[in-house]
Amino acid sequence: MQPLRLGVVYKLDLTDKIRFGPIKKQILYERFTDGRISGLLAEDLANSLYNNLMKSPTERSSYDIMDDNGHRYECRTITPRGANLIPSNQIGKGRQYDAEAHHKKVDSLHAYIFTDIRHSPIFYIVAIPVEQLGGAKNITTKQFDLLVSEMEEISL
Repeated sequence: MQPLRLGVVYKLDLTDKIRFGPIKKQILYERFTDGRISGLLAEDLANSLYNNLMKSPTERSSYDIMDDNGHRYECRTITPRGANLIPSNQIGKGRQYDAEAHHKKVDSLHAYIFTDIRHSPIFYIVAIPVEQLGGAKNITTKQFDLLVSEMEEISL
């Protein structure tokens, strides 16, 4: 294990390593491109891969991950539609966007940890400081790809 570093793209190739009973691996690879499935697992993945991170104590915490310096992170998955950056309690039917609460949340964070699931079973993980995202409500795949295009890549 190693510490998570900001601005580094970590490549994780899980080809032939994902199993779930008798389900064919190609079906699993496809399922992992769905952010609803990969989202919670991305938190566990970050917590497992990097020795300086700890998962929040509960699902209701105001952050997903904390590092050993007390910096808080939110985990998001990059899908073909990009990623929502607003708090998850503001996403979904019957829920409303609250700009003040969103900006308060962003102010409490050090970075977002993105897991790019578009190329399953190969995943790319990168932590991007909140300042680089400017308080945006979402990030498109084009914006994400541009941000990470010049970053160092390390295979895990």
